This record gives sequence, structure tokens and C-alpha cells, in this order.
Amino acid sequence: MKLGVKRHRGGAVRVVAPSERGIVDGVLSGCGPLGDSAFKANAELRSINLVCMTLMCLGNNAFYQCSRLTSVCLSCVALTSIRGRAFALCTALTSIDLSNCAALHTIGDCSFFHCTALNSLNLLGCTALHTIGACAFKGCAALASLDLSDCAALHTIGACAFKDCAALASLDLSDLPALHTIGVCAFKDCAALASLDLSDCAALHTIGVCAFKDCAALASLDLPGCAALETIDVGAFEGCAALSSLDLSGCAALETLSRTFLGCASLTSLDLSGCTALKTLGNYAFYMCAALASLDLSGCTALKTLGSYAFEGCAALPSLDLSVCLALRTLGSGAFHNCVALSSVLLPAGLASHDLEHEANEPLGVDVPLLPAQPFQGCSSLAKVEFVHQGMCARATLHGVTSARVPAWLSVRSRPFIDTALTSIHSYGWGHVRAIVRQLVLMRRVAFFWYGITAERHSAPGGAWAKRDREAYEADFS
Repeated sequence: MKLGVKRHRGGAVRVVAPSERGIVDGVLSGCGPLGDSAFKANAELRSINLVCMTLMCLGNNAFYQCSRLTSVCLSCVALTSIRGRAFALCTALTSIDLSNCAALHTIGDCSFFHCTALNSLNLLGCTALHTIGACAFKGCAALASLDLSDCAALHTIGACAFKDCAALASLDLSDLPALHTIGVCAFKDCAALASLDLSDCAALHTIGVCAFKDCAALASLDLPGCAALETIDVGAFEGCAALSSLDLSGCAALETLSRTFLGCASLTSLDLSGCTALKTLGNYAFYMCAALASLDLSGCTALKTLGSYAFEGCAALPSLDLSVCLALRTLGSGAFHNCVALSSVLLPAGLASHDLEHEANEPLGVDVPLLPAQPFQGCSSLAKVEFVHQGMCARATLHGVTSARVPAWLSVRSRPFIDTALTSIHSYGWGHVRAIVRQLVLMRRVAFFWYGITAERHSAPGGAWAKRDREAYEADFS
């Protein structure tokens, strides 16, 4: 069957469907683009089975809101672009077959937006597909599976591309070596998505803000081969309540995690041991990950910042070793708030000396807190906090002393290491502290600090580390 066409200025072609049959079914020749709004809101159109060797583009709104359109099959070897809203709001559309569109490069923004009945999408054979645009399949609530295994050239999955695809249960992105970006909210609210394999996405650079937020069924996430991954953005996996374990050890380029796993209540283990470029664990990074019992940061030597409330509510976390994080200079307020099982924390010595270092020119007696207020508030099991430097340990806790007996001057400088809930902890190793400070070339500032305190509290250790001052200090706790 031949299709009627109307030619417009600029060479665009408008195809006219036989309204009495409501079908576009046949061979189209001598056609470049299918113009904008060609079949927009055509209530008679029910199916498209189009073969065309020269059709290069489906224009904006080409089949927009064709309310009775149920199926689309395009065998268009020259087709490179499906433009914005081409099939948007085709609410009766159940299947799309693009398998014979080998040259297809771009599926445009909102191309299949809110095709709520769409349950079959065939992209096999789309070997040139480079971009799936923003909101391309947003709201396709009946779409249950997606196979992109032939899309080896795919570079970008745009913002909200598959957002609200509530039935999408299976997604395999493992054979996409060119995939660079998973955009903002790309798979947000895909409530049935149970597994995600990104294992061979060697070029993956960015997982955007809230990309998989509230994928409540997501239990398995495979990322070990993502060596180029630099950013897992804010809220990327927030609210993935079924996610139980995660291995990021192969993500050597990863730099930032911030609010990334907030509310992942089933997460029990996390391996960051290979994240040698990780600089920031931001605010709320693992907030309320109540089941988190194992966290490996052994290779995070570049870590500089541990944000506020980063581990708040991680009630199952028994210990944390940050001693290898020699670059760590910032520990946020409430970082370990209500980690009720936390009994031991190892921190790098440089963290304790940082504020003294940058406040070196302050006058004597100025208050320079070593750590933010109460980072361990509510850590009822905490027995020790230690600062480690080159194999030596400075214990920042007191043995057999209730919070009521800690002298007032201690709360100004040293109590931030200690929480008011602590009742049995180890004594200060002043000799170790002295050795560490000497190695860090901070003796001068520490001396200023203690002289200022001693001026008001004679029981405090003196700036010159005099024996009589240490004895007077120890006598307070005899």
C-alpha cells in the first residue's frame, strides 16, 4: 500500500494515513524527515508498520497523543533520530519495535512520555544508539523489562529517562562499555527494580542526583568494574530499603559520597577499600543505615572530610578504623550520633592537630576545639577513641571516670572526644601525645594552648609539660 504525502517548504514530508482504516502499513520511499506534528492527536490511528530506506527523522510531536495507537514497528535503516514527544501520551501504545533501526542515534526528550500501557520495548539491533533523552520513557508504568545489551554505543541515559516505570523489574547495563552518564532521577521510583548490573561499564563517570532513589526492591547492585566512576551524587540510592550489600572497591576514581545511601535500612556491608581517590563522605552519607555492620575504608588514604551525621543511626556498626585516612581534617557534628553498638574508633592524629595548626596566630587562651561538639553523642557502647600516627596511639579518653568527675577545663578542649554517656574509658597517654605533636611540628601551638588553660585552671597540664602539672592533673582522678 502506498501512503499519501504532502510536501512542505524545506523538503519536509507529511504522511497522510488513510483514516478509514486507521493504519499506517506499507513502504515509504523518497522521504527525508517525517515532519513535526505529522500525526499529532490523530484519534483514528491504531498501528504503524513502516518500512523506509531513507527516512532519517521522526519530528517533534510526530505521533503525539494518538490515543488509539497500540503498536509501532519501524524498519527504517537510515533513521537516526526520534525527536521530542514523538509518541508522548500515546496511552494505548503497548509495543515498540525498533530492532531494525541500526542507525538510530538519539531517542529524544519525552519521546515516549507517559505511554502508560507500554509493556514491550525492543531495542535489539540499535547498535548506534548514543542517547536516551530526558524523560524519554518516564511514566511507562507497564514496562517490565529493558534489554540494552546491543546498545554498545550508548553514552547517556538522560534525566528522568525511566522515572516512575513502576513495573520495571529487570535492568542489565553490564554490556555498555561507552556508558558515561546515568542522569538525575533516571530510574527514580522504579519500585519493582530488584537488581542492577553495571559491572562492565568501564567508562561510567557519573551516577546523578537521586538516580535510583526509592527503588525500594533493589537488593543487588554490581559496580566492581566501574574504574572511571567519579561521582555517585546526592541521594543516588537514597531509600533503597532492600539493598543489603555493596562493593565499590573497584571504583578507584570515586571522589564523593553525600547522602548517597540515606535510609538504606537493609545495607549490612560496604566495601570502599579500593576508593583511593575518595575525598568526601558528605553529610548524611549513611544516615539511618541501621543494619550496617561492616564498613571497609582501609584504602581511603585521600579522605579529607567526614560530614555531619554521616553515620547517624548506624546502630549495628561495632567499630570504625579511619587511621589510614591521613588527609582527614574535618569531622562533622553528630558524625556518629546514636551509633549505639559502636565500641571503638581509630582516627588519624592529624585530625586532632588540625585546628591548632590553622589557629597558630590566635592569642593565648582562645578556645580552639579539637573536634566538633559531641560527634559521638548517644554512642552508649563506646569504650575508646584513639588517634593513631605512625604506629603510635594517643588515647583521648579517661579510665574509670564518670562524666560528673571530668574537670570543667577538660570540657573546653578535650571533652569533644568524649560523650557524656561514656563512663569507663582509658587514660590519656601524655607521653604519646607529646611524641605525636613533636613529629607533627606543633609543639609551639600546643604549648600556647596549655599555658592559656593553666592561667585559669592550675590543675591542668602546663604548656612546658612539667612533671608537677601532670601529677596535679592525675590527682584529680585518683
